[in-house]
Amino acid sequence: MISARSLFASFISTELRQLKFAIDQAALVSITNLRGEIVYVNDKYLEVSKYSKKEILGKNHRIFNSGYHSKEFFKNLWDTVTAGRVWKGEICDRTKGGSFFWVDTTIIPFFKHGRPYRFMSIRSDITDRKIAEAQVEEQRIKQFHEGRLAAVGEIAVNIAHEIKNPLQAICLEAQLLRRMGNGEGFTRQAVLRAAENIDLVGKRMEKIIDSLQLFSRDGQRDPVERVDLNSIVEETVRFCAPQLQEKKIDLQVERTQEPSWVRCRQVQVCQVLLNLINNARDAVENLDVRWIKIQIHTQNGFHFISVTDSGSGISIEIRNKIMLPFFSTKELGKGTGLGLSISQRLMEENSGELLLDEQNVNTRFLMKLPIL
Repeated sequence: MISARSLFASFISTELRQLKFAIDQAALVSITNLRGEIVYVNDKYLEVSKYSKKEILGKNHRIFNSGYHSKEFFKNLWDTVTAGRVWKGEICDRTKGGSFFWVDTTIIPFFKHGRPYRFMSIRSDITDRKIAEAQVEEQRIKQFHEGRLAAVGEIAVNIAHEIKNPLQAICLEAQLLRRMGNGEGFTRQAVLRAAENIDLVGKRMEKIIDSLQLFSRDGQRDPVERVDLNSIVEETVRFCAPQLQEKKIDLQVERTQEPSWVRCRQVQVCQVLLNLINNARDAVENLDVRWIKIQIHTQNGFHFISVTDSGSGISIEIRNKIMLPFFSTKELGKGTGLGLSISQRLMEENSGELLLDEQNVNTRFLMKLPIL
């Protein structure tokens, strides 16, 4: 007669075999001793790594080292498991043929007499996922640079328009000086007045060039600084106001009497604000009523810059899409600027948010930054 203990042992043995079979189908499994030497490896590991069991047993995991991770990375891993703790992370390994493969890894210490003596590694092959993530990141970077080029293109249009008038003024003053040099209406006061006008126009052009440098360069490596949002609004409005006036768009600006201090990279926040204003301009330029309102206000520990236009808001159908990469409501060939997805990322890099106000009857976006 078979005892209850024997039946239980048989049941446990069967369950463990089935559990091992299930794990072997799904995961790369290896076991190492205290010296880090591999004492067990399953068939799935052999299949992915392209090594034979004979080539792996007795070796340590350095046989798979791709060179991707630092020595500190593996020291932290080894210190964690030898201290008796579970380690989890993603590792880039190399196959026998030299190609890379990524594994989502969990390493569990086994104990004897209260001390770790073996370590089981259970790994899932995530190579396809990592490739897909790399492709998405590559597309994001490409979109970012294309967006920057488009934004710089729009900036170039503004600059050409802005510089044209001052250059004409300088040419007129030069003609006046030339006539006076020929004896036509020469007076000391006229020469001084012409020189003063040229100086004023030159300073205006200097500001225009400063704006070009501000809005066209990459502020990624700029330090985070203490900035007044009023200065961000003033700088941006000064740059884009002439084009709005030309399109007969009424620009309304409401600043705060006291400084609204935040910590941010000024260039990036200015670029986001410029992008919102340009989007608003494109949205209203063909409407009968054309206005854009920029406001600074404070609420619940945050400063906000709001950009509202005379448009009738964003339709429900696309509200959840407008912040997605590659999504645009603009017609084909129309400049896309930085795009809302990149603007959102820039705000997040400055500890802020870019939000759509869905309650407003007009189109209204909010730039949200913590109060300093």
